Amino acid sequence: MRHPSLRSRGCSELVRVLLWEGDPDAAWEAAEEGGCSRDLWLKLADLRRAEHPEDTLGVYRRHVESVIAGRDKRAYAEAVRLIDKTMRALNAECGRPEEFDVYVEEVRTAHRAKRNLMKLMSGLDPARAA
Repeated sequence: MRHPSLRSRGCSELVRVLLWEGDPDAAWEAAEEGGCSRDLWLKLADLRRAEHPEDTLGVYRRHVESVIAGRDKRAYAEAVRLIDKTMRALNAECGRPEEFDVYVEEVRTAHRAKRNLMKLMSGLDPARAA
């Protein structure tokens, strides 16, 4: 199944209805098929996190990228907070804490020209446990 961008609002209304009806699994499927708004993706990720942490990794990876796209110090601080708290914990919950370091390096490589972001990311301690 394809993973639509966080910006794709496609099935947002359907996802909202399915969540209102108490069917988060059907809401997740609808979002995967047709996309939904960023806030709904994050809500779905939070709902699935306990039982399906793997599903949430992609959602939060895309969310971190969209936050970085804000291109200001506040956005960068929020992105680093998400990386340090949420992504670190999710990798641990998936049983792959070592992949956190790989992810951090991917972000650093992709955004190395953003000096303020790199400065904030230098404070990430890869060895620290979640």
